[in-house]
Amino acid sequence: MASSAAILRRLHSPKCGAPHSPAWGYTKIRDALRGLKIEIARSTIANLLAEAGLEPAPERNKKRTWKQFVRSHWETLHACEFFAVETLGLFGTVRHRVFLVIELKSRAVHVAGIRVNPDGAWMMQVARNLLNPIDGFLQNATHLIHERDPLYTKA
Repeated sequence: MASSAAILRRLHSPKCGAPHSPAWGYTKIRDALRGLKIEIARSTIANLLAEAGLEPAPERNKKRTWKQFVRSHWETLHACEFFAVETLGLFGTVRHRVFLVIELKSRAVHVAGIRVNPDGAWMMQVARNLLNPIDGFLQNATHLIHERDPLYTKA
């Protein structure tokens, strides 16, 4: 049983090269071990995780830190931001809103759009462009971090 416990601890370690998820429950862990030709009961997994100080999967998800979230989604995590640029026009100062998206892993930046008065229809078009399956900047994104700016619409 000591070898099963060691393998279980190693599988559950973020340093392990295997796909790791703190959301894995007892059944998912058992099935992953079966793939390695290791038979172990769910109750044994529960006991081993409890001995290691790890709670059941639903509780682990509730207590995940921001650092753990970012680390587990780093490959496909993006962030977006609106910022203002003021220019001098014929009738005075004009404020342009710039919508910027960054891929955190590579730090690649994409200016998704610039507009004086962004509205819902414009944001919908920007979203379609970003999610285009052929060349959209967010085509491989799983999570997008954004603030609660009123410029974002419910759509």
